[in-house]
Amino acid sequence: MRTLGFERNPFRVVPTESPDIWAGRSDLKNRVERIMQRTLTVSPSRAYLIWGDWGGGKTHTSRYFARQVNTKGGLAVYFELPRSSGKPTFADVYVEFVKTIGQANLKKASEKLYSYFENIADSRVASMTTQQASALLDELPIQGRYILKTIEKHEQKVKMGLIINSLNSFFEEKTDFALAVYYLAKGNDEQWQTSWEWINGIKNDTSEMGIFGSVESANLSSIWGLVVKMLTFGELIGEKPPYKAIFCFLDEFENIDQLDSKSKLSITEGLRDAFNHSPERFCLMIAMTTENVDEIEAVIGDPLYSRILKPLIQTIPLEKAEAKNFIKDLLTQSRFASFKAPDAFYPFAEDAIGEILSKIEEQDPSGKITPRNILVSCGTVLEMAILASMFKSGTRSKIQPDFVEKALEPI
Repeated sequence: MRTLGFERNPFRVVPTESPDIWAGRSDLKNRVERIMQRTLTVSPSRAYLIWGDWGGGKTHTSRYFARQVNTKGGLAVYFELPRSSGKPTFADVYVEFVKTIGQANLKKASEKLYSYFENIADSRVASMTTQQASALLDELPIQGRYILKTIEKHEQKVKMGLIINSLNSFFEEKTDFALAVYYLAKGNDEQWQTSWEWINGIKNDTSEMGIFGSVESANLSSIWGLVVKMLTFGELIGEKPPYKAIFCFLDEFENIDQLDSKSKLSITEGLRDAFNHSPERFCLMIAMTTENVDEIEAVIGDPLYSRILKPLIQTIPLEKAEAKNFIKDLLTQSRFASFKAPDAFYPFAEDAIGEILSKIEEQDPSGKITPRNILVSCGTVLEMAILASMFKSGTRSKIQPDFVEKALEPI
């Protein structure tokens, strides 16, 4: 590949992490960018679904969307529908969601949130009467008093009481979660690690920290919403949130049709409830392979389907002109900057590209040209040309149509 001027394989079938190549499809790209901009600037949450043929560019679209989100102040959370266990449930989806967000992002958000409430507590504690301070401490949830045991000075206890009370109120009286956020922000190494594992559904032995219940017992869908709230600070006026919005990209969702009814219902209803518990600054983007849009509602069920905005987002097959531009962009962006190619399609003759596209149309059962079958066909031809020693050192030979004919001959 390097002798042809390529820094990397231009026809990797696995989507790249920097998917800047669009092959036309300006309508699709423009809609994706409008969705992103709307979610980043207007608070109500929204859900979308991308569908199309296998290899049609759904993952590419999702990864492009995710990459753009991360450059514009949002947080993209991309993962595939979990298939690790025999009977996955919404709990598996939740764990992937939190794990992909990452420990560092949650810790950063918790520290910022704690600092916000600490500043408020500092301004209030000096003006509180003894009676008010005592009432505050008496009304704290039992779990919250665990933290006060380590504090000796009364004034510091009152300040901490104000902070815990504020966190508990902000997180809708979910005291276990409020304490986990406190420990993420201010706990020692063992405490904040344990809190992370609790939020991630890994560890339940946290009673010594005042966290009595497991994440699952606290309702995973509601905790999902609290995680979103923690990362976006939706209601704190005057405080810049860690992220403008959270975008969850859930790929390979067609695999849900292979699950038993119990697993399927757990995941679809769990996602619906998670969306309901995340009313602001959250975008759910589901991607699934199907050739028939009419089958989608039956596969995912009405409870989740009813939350998805219409029209659905479709990745349609490429026209030949779009396909040629796609190949040209792949070749151009894979070359070393210093390499001077004889023309845009090197090492292919331009009419060889036309022959590849014709072969795809002939051999695809539906006669469609998709990004994936372009990658497979072009990659096959290029590798066979290299194996045939077509590109001798110092020459600029090109792949011709007759070679394509032989390389893509059905076997």
